[in-house]
Order: sequence, then C-alpha cells, then structure tokens
Amino acid sequence: MVGVIVTREETQLRSSDRECRWGQKDGIWLLRSTRAWLQRDLEVLKPVFERMRIEGADFLQKNAALAEEIRRTFVDLDEIDKELKKAGNAIEKAKTATANYHTRLSGLCDGAGQGKKPPAASGGEFGTSVATGD
Repeated sequence: MVGVIVTREETQLRSSDRECRWGQKDGIWLLRSTRAWLQRDLEVLKPVFERMRIEGADFLQKNAALAEEIRRTFVDLDEIDKELKKAGNAIEKAKTATANYHTRLSGLCDGAGQGKKPPAASGGEFGTSVATGD
C-alpha cells in the first residue's frame, strides 16, 4: 500500500518529512511531496508502482536496497531543485544588472550626442578640462 502527503510548499513539510520523503511506516509506503514536486515524484515512482502491481504490494519490502535507492534519489532531486532555484535567481539578477547597465550606457550615449559632459566618476575628475590660458 502507498500513501501520499501533499503540501503546497516545502516549508509545510515537517523537518522529519523532508528528511525522509519516501519511507515505510506501519506497512504503508509513504511519499511526502509538495504540489511543485508531485508530478516529478510520481514519474520517479512510476516504474516502482508498475512492479508493485505485477509482483505484489510487498515488492518494496523484499527489495529494501531499491527502496533505499529511491530515498536517495528524492534527496538528490531535491538538491538539484535547490540548485536550479539558485541558478534562476542568479539569472534574474544578471538580467536586472544588464538592463541597468543598458539604461546607463544609453543615457551616456544620449548625453554625448547632445554635447553634454559625462558625470564625474567617483575619485577622479573625469570629463573636466584644464584651462591652459592660451
């Protein structure tokens, strides 16, 4: 027998649930998942469910090594998911920085086209001319 606990987000899972998202309790195999993970988790378990259907409900009890490998797979997938979120955040920050620099450079180019002096850079006198007295 298999049961599934689904929460909206990861923070709603108890820490004990996050540590063992796939495991057996009282003869029932329990998947602890979130809405975002559920489709992925079911895809991982699809071949296991098929074997359980063919070989019987005690398939995983007989194959403890397979059950442990599934448990490790979920941990790995969760780590990959965290890294993808970090990468997504980094990409968004890079997009924002690029847009800011684009705007800044456009302003500098527009100012140069109108004969304006660029703003002085911090720590220097960039854009100022020295009168020679000629």
